[in-house]
Amino acid sequence: MRLVIITITYNNLNGLMKTNESLEVQSDQDYIQIVIDGGSTDGTSNYVKNMRERASFYYASERDKGIYDAMNKGLLKYKSLASNNNDYILFLNSGDYLYSKESIKNIKEKLIDLDSDLLLFDVYEDIYGKLYYKKSRDKDWIPKGMPTSHQAMLFNSNIFKEYKFDDGMRFSGDYDLVCYCYINNKNIKKTNKAVSVFDKTGVSEVNRIQALKENYVVRRKTLKMSFLNSIFLYFIHYIHTKLKIYLPGFTRYLRGLTRE
Repeated sequence: MRLVIITITYNNLNGLMKTNESLEVQSDQDYIQIVIDGGSTDGTSNYVKNMRERASFYYASERDKGIYDAMNKGLLKYKSLASNNNDYILFLNSGDYLYSKESIKNIKEKLIDLDSDLLLFDVYEDIYGKLYYKKSRDKDWIPKGMPTSHQAMLFNSNIFKEYKFDDGMRFSGDYDLVCYCYINNKNIKKTNKAVSVFDKTGVSEVNRIQALKENYVVRRKTLKMSFLNSIFLYFIHYIHTKLKIYLPGFTRYLRGLTRE
């Protein structure tokens, strides 16, 4: 079993440095790292020159159509590396990072203990420099929304023999992937352990209303959910999003977030 970490970045050097620093201190350094850069002009390529010293590090820089096109490019690079059926893939984008120096060790232990197609971990959310712990939800939550952040999901590589991200999406491609796993009866398990930190200033968070609209499309297209159920969930999430703006403490309580 190999662990493959795919990071996409675009003009986010500070975020990439944070991500990479969390990888450099891991007690277990046996992993493959793939960085897909959308053609940054902020010094990313110069910084990456030092990262290339690792034999299992791969980097590509070229313009792309957006986040999910870049993720597809990362998967294509992985498939060119003599992929096998026992690999697991973690999408850890620039700005996101592993929680502790034992994170990769903990990930591998759980992957061995809990044989699965998709393994869900708990996650820490970085909200303006403060860390909040968020528990993952069971797979039955998926029609309602993401069971955890994609930075806390480990996907068996076999899934990507069948699945490709819809590069026409801007915000909800990860939710579409999770719904694909759910509707196709993939083996989805969860573990009550956090291994990563999600940067809440990411694209899908900043553009939350647009992400909700794409989630509606995913429910209709991938889950084949009825119009009434889909529009009902859209409005529930819309109200929750507005509450997060005006009553952030209350919504953190509703979401079960606890300060570290």
